[in-house]
Amino acid sequence: MESKVIGARYYNPFERNPIDRNGHGTLTASTAAGNIVKHISFYGLAAGNARGGVPSARIAVYKICNDRGSCAGSNVLAAFDDAIDDGVDIITASFALMAGKFDFHSNSLAIGAFHALEKGILTSHSAGNFGPYLATLASVAPWLLSVAASSTDRRIIDKVVLGDGMTLIGKSINPFKINGTMFPLLYGKDASAGCDTLKALNIVKRKIVLCDQPSGLLKAFRAHALGAVLLTNRYGDGSAVVPIPAIVLSRQLGMKVKS
Repeated sequence: MESKVIGARYYNPFERNPIDRNGHGTLTASTAAGNIVKHISFYGLAAGNARGGVPSARIAVYKICNDRGSCAGSNVLAAFDDAIDDGVDIITASFALMAGKFDFHSNSLAIGAFHALEKGILTSHSAGNFGPYLATLASVAPWLLSVAASSTDRRIIDKVVLGDGMTLIGKSINPFKINGTMFPLLYGKDASAGCDTLKALNIVKRKIVLCDQPSGLLKAFRAHALGAVLLTNRYGDGSAVVPIPAIVLSRQLGMKVKS
């Protein structure tokens, strides 16, 4: 089998290796050119085949950021120069810039991508992590291909069944099973609305807590709660992996739980 990674360079003199220690580069590389992996799932959820955009492509790595995610402009320009000289077909630049306008004459990404396009090499750059709100695009140079997160025709959802039999649909990537067993629900003075004072383990053990903010999930987990129902005003399309049986509901559905 041919190697997927055919070259690797690094640019930080204090971290003298191209190894990806925080996982971001591996994630973005697999998104662009990951091989086809069949019959996979997340503990039974979202079963199917996984692949990158171009599974047949090979990867040359240019590590411009340090292990804390800081990316020096000089490293960016040096990596563009090396990639152009190496004769790559396309450059994927998966590091974020601040949202909004930036000066094309001084921004290292814009300069490097312009030089690459002069040599016939397109740069694909992440649109940023600040959307989907107005003026949040972080990749606006006209010679870049700005790529935002895509959506699929499926959503990973979960449900919670209340004591009166009402079923509410929410979001979570929840691989846990409690097999339809009913458990007590704690809220307010018993567990604190924000779940920020869950200290009495004998109170929350074997119980599900209702938290007014999604941030209460970690506090519920640390307090050894059985599960959590989390409320939010920003109910988007994404679902998050949870460490205990948990679900995120809109504030509107949360009112039905409280009633």
